Amino acid sequence: MNPTPEMSEITYRKTEEWRQCLQRIQASTEPPDVQAGRLRQLAIEVGANPYLEWAGPKTASNPELVYRIHQALQTTSMIDACRTAAENVRIAERAQQTACKAQRVAFWSMVAAWVAVVVGILWRT
Repeated sequence: MNPTPEMSEITYRKTEEWRQCLQRIQASTEPPDVQAGRLRQLAIEVGANPYLEWAGPKTASNPELVYRIHQALQTTSMIDACRTAAENVRIAERAQQTACKAQRVAFWSMVAAWVAVVVGILWRT
């Protein structure tokens, strides 16, 4: 997969748009050379290499292009999932910090209540 500047901004919706585009291309009844052109353009858009490494500028076959596009889309899906997981970890960490602060407040409130009880008992005697 060839990284592009826009890769950091890829979202789940964009990945799904590319998947649907790939499905439309595969389901079309266009001639193979037209399909190859559309697949090549989609491969470039998703960051997959549309050329054969060992044959210079020769374009990969349609099945090879589909495979590379699928591989690039799986990679973008994994990147998006990791980004979501990292965000969830940050949210959980903040929740834990807030719960810890609430626990401290509850503890000191309990201590204050006990002090008030002891002072009340001592005050009456």
